[in-house]
Amino acid sequence: MEEFVAASLALLATLAGFGLVLASVINAEGALSGVEYQCGRLAYVAYSGGYVYAYYQGCPASLKSGVEAYVNGSWTLVDRLVDGVLVRAPSSDGRLVLETSRGALVASP
Repeated sequence: MEEFVAASLALLATLAGFGLVLASVINAEGALSGVEYQCGRLAYVAYSGGYVYAYYQGCPASLKSGVEAYVNGSWTLVDRLVDGVLVRAPSSDGRLVLETSRGALVASP
């Protein structure tokens, strides 16, 4: 009888673990499809001296208002984001919200 209870508990633990793995896979697929739909990601880097610094990854996106990007060794005002660019903008609360042609991008700690 003890072997049956032990085997039942092991099976229950295995099924619970499998359910957790399956749930995380489903959540990861949902996150990836959101990234593909938005076609861009703004990753928070730092908040220093009143500026929020963020890194943009993804397809080119037009901005509704300009932002400074680090290009050729200096900060330049741009109105279009390209893949692999470091951007900065003044902020009082440590968040960066960029309105693009594809929707809003948010970077926050």
